[in-house]
Amino acid sequence: MWRRAIWRRQPGKRPRRRKTYDGSVDTLERSIERLLHPEPGSRIERARDFGVDLNLLVANLRLTPADRVKKMHEICVAAEQIRGIARRCKS
Repeated sequence: MWRRAIWRRQPGKRPRRRKTYDGSVDTLERSIERLLHPEPGSRIERARDFGVDLNLLVANLRLTPADRVKKMHEICVAAEQIRGIARRCKS
């Protein structure tokens, strides 16, 4: 697990910051702030204007990775149950 951001130089490009996750609250709060209050003209603002639910992204960011996997698994199980019901009703 990375503890700090690493700067890499790419030929002909300015140095960029490698995005890492170390579980720090500061990084999470900064990301949430950018999602809830995007800068004018940013990609985040364009996504919001297009109809992307940024509050849903924030809610998922607040979950731990294990909680996200658990939630996704529950959704998959529910979808399989619905698929089974639909098959039985069809025949």
